[in-house]
Parts: sequence; C-alpha cells; structure tokens
Amino acid sequence: MKVRYCIVGGGFAAAAAIEGIRAHDESGSVLLLSRENHRPYRRPLLTKDLWYGTATIERLPIHPDEWYVAQHVDVRLRHEVIEVDAETRRLWDERGEEIEYEDLLLATGCRPRRLRAEGAEISSVRYFRDLEDYFDLETRLERIQHVTIVGGGFTSVEMASALRGRGKEITMVLADEYPLHRVLPRELGVPLMMLVVNKVPSVFDRDSVKARVTDAYQCEVAAVVPHSDELMALASQGIFVLRYPDHPVVAELQHLVSRVVS
Repeated sequence: MKVRYCIVGGGFAAAAAIEGIRAHDESGSVLLLSRENHRPYRRPLLTKDLWYGTATIERLPIHPDEWYVAQHVDVRLRHEVIEVDAETRRLWDERGEEIEYEDLLLATGCRPRRLRAEGAEISSVRYFRDLEDYFDLETRLERIQHVTIVGGGFTSVEMASALRGRGKEITMVLADEYPLHRVLPRELGVPLMMLVVNKVPSVFDRDSVKARVTDAYQCEVAAVVPHSDELMALASQGIFVLRYPDHPVVAELQHLVSRVVS
C-alpha cells in the first residue's frame, strides 16, 4: 500500500502529528502504526494519577476512537515496524506487509533498558512502560509487600511515591549519585540524596538484590536473588541501593523536586 503520511508510534507525539497534519492537509492519507493494544493515550497518568485514584482508565485516551475516523486516519494497532528503507521510502512490518510513504515520522519513544545481571530473567522482574504494564502490576499489587525499583529517573521516583502511597515497602536502586541526576544539578541533587539517606536506617539492602559496592555511592547489580515478594525493574544501570521503610521519604523528595523545577 502507499500513503502520503506514515506515523510509527502510539504516544503523544503521534497524536500531535496527526493534529498538525490535518491543520495543513485535510485530505492526505495518514497511516498510524503502533505496537500497542491501544490508541495514543496519556502515558504520564500510569505513574501518578491512576495509582492515587485521581484519574480513571477512561481519561487515558488523548482522542476518542471516533476522532480518528473523523480525521480519516488508518490506525493499525499491534503492528511493529521491523525495517525501513529511507532511500526508496518503504517500510515493512513484522507480518511482511510493505508500505510506501511520502513522509515518515518515527515517534516510537523509548523503552526501559534491560537489566543485565544473573537471574534478571526470572518472572518477578518486571519492566514498566505502557498500559499493559500498569494492568499487570495493578492485578498483582495485593499480593506484593516489597518492591525494588531500579532506576533514578522520573518514572522510578513517581512509581516509588505512588507505591508507598499504596502501603508498599520500597527499595530504590540508583545508577548515579542522586535521583533525577539528569534534571537536577549536583548542588541540589546531593542534598536531596542526603535528605533521603539521613532518614533511612538501612541503606544497603542485600536481601532482594545482591550488590557489589564500588564506592560510597554506587555499586553494580551482580545478581538478582529470587524473593518471596515481587521484584520490579524500571530501568537498568547499576547502582546504588536505598531502603524506604514506613516513613514518607519519597513524598518529601517529590515535594522538594517540584519546588526546584517549578
């Protein structure tokens, strides 16, 4: 098949691209290819509002299904592009279908990096990115008491706060000297780290993650040890381990960060 515009990806950028195209071209054929089971939705709600009860699944879609019909957009879900030939302007999906395009937008976003450690492929290691991951964790939550989160970005910090709000014990594993390392400068990030460390009696937790300490702040995940509780990996670089017991440390961390970036 041949289309005027082809969009690969199913997030905010894909929905915004359709809006932009239709603002300038009302009739050009538009094809949206997404590997997900759902049309573009508000992904940030997966780590915040859905857990706090301030949003419902019905709020997730960026546009209702009827909108894509009205905009004459061919939406193909559960389609993964496996090859692109930019010179001939063609691509192929995993089913072998060939698609010719005039303009192509790759808006696939990113994926969590895989945890490279012995035992990381056990079933209790999860990666959190899309709506299916939310459904999976939500159905298991009542049976989970402790969650280990690998990563120090916004997703990890938000999930730590959300799951603490649901009464779960949290261990965070960070690759850098402090959380949100790519957002906060060191003069803000290190005091933030100390705020957390000073309120955590047990800093290194070797019950769920066996770690090799390389210096005062960082260590590498050497192996994942099967545990009676779930172990969830949200990213995967190694690593500094923080233990969160019953006090609301994560909420204070988020409050401080919101003041810094606002």
